[in-house]
Amino acid sequence: MERKEKKNKLKLKTNIHQKNKNDQNKATPYHYTDYKEFITDYCHQYNFTVQFLANSTQIQKSYLSKVLKHQVHLNEEQFFKIIRFLKIEDRFHDYLFLLLRFARATNVDYKNILQKKVNELQRDKLSLTNRLSTQNIISTSDENHSNLIYYFLNPLIQVVHSCLSIDKFRKDCEKLETVLDISAHDLIFCLKILKELKHIDFTRRSDHKIEIELLTSFLHLDKEHPLAKQNHVNWRINALKKLQEDRVFFKRENKSDFTFTATICGSKELFNSLNEDLKNLIISYNNKLKNSNTEIVSQLNIDSFTVVDSD
Repeated sequence: MERKEKKNKLKLKTNIHQKNKNDQNKATPYHYTDYKEFITDYCHQYNFTVQFLANSTQIQKSYLSKVLKHQVHLNEEQFFKIIRFLKIEDRFHDYLFLLLRFARATNVDYKNILQKKVNELQRDKLSLTNRLSTQNIISTSDENHSNLIYYFLNPLIQVVHSCLSIDKFRKDCEKLETVLDISAHDLIFCLKILKELKHIDFTRRSDHKIEIELLTSFLHLDKEHPLAKQNHVNWRINALKKLQEDRVFFKRENKSDFTFTATICGSKELFNSLNEDLKNLIISYNNKLKNSNTEIVSQLNIDSFTVVDSD
C-alpha cells in the first residue's frame, strides 16, 4: 500500500512538473467563478483521483466526493489544505477564498455583494490578459521590419510601452513625465510611434487628458534577430548611465536595484554549469511572468563571455 502511495505521489509530482513546463497559457484562478470547478479542473489537469486528493489533504473521500458533486461545501481550512497542496501562488488565495465565501453565502444581499467583488476582480485581472500576450519576435523578414527598428533601437519607446501595462499610467500617462524624467514632447513622441505601430490607441479628452487603450503587450526580441545585438548594446549603455548619473529612465532609487561585475576564473565544467543555471533561472521566471500582474517595469541585463581559454 505504501509503495502504491509513493508511486502516486511521484506520478503527481511528475505531472505537475510537466504541466508547468508545457502549459504556458493555462487558465489562472481568475477564470473561475466556482471553486469546485477550479478543484475539478486541477484534478483533470494533474491526472489524479479524488481518493488521492483526499488522502493528500486529510479530507474524507466521501465528503470530498459530495463537494465535487455540488452537494456540500468545504470550509476554509479544508479549502486551504487543497490550495496549499496544489501549490497555488499566494497572490491568488484571496480570490479563491472569495469564491468559497460566495458559494457558501445564504443571505441574498451578502451574496450580491460578493458576486460584485468577483465580477470586478475578473474584469480587472482578465481584461488585458485575455487579449494581450508577450510577443517573441524571431523572424528576420518581418513586413514591419522598419517599425521594429523604431521600437527596439529607442529604449524609451520600449519603456513607455511597458509602463502602460500598469493601470495608473494608462489612466494618467502624463505621470510618466515625472517618473521617467522626460519632457511632454518626448512622451507624445513615444505615444505617437506606439499608436503608429498599433501597440496602443489614444485620444485626447475634452479636459485635455490622454486616454490610453493598450492593444499589445510588451515585445521581446529573439537573440537571433538582427536587431537583438544593437538593442542589447543600447540597454547596456543606459545601465552605465544609471551607474554614472542616476538618470535616463532611472531617476528614483529603488532599494532592490543592484549591479554585479566580476572577473572570475575556473574550470570549463564550472562555467558551463553556471551558464546553464542562469539560463534555467531566466526560463523559469519567463513562465512566472506570463501569469503575473504588472506592477513594476524593470530592466535585467546579463552578460557572460569568455575572455581567455586555455586551449
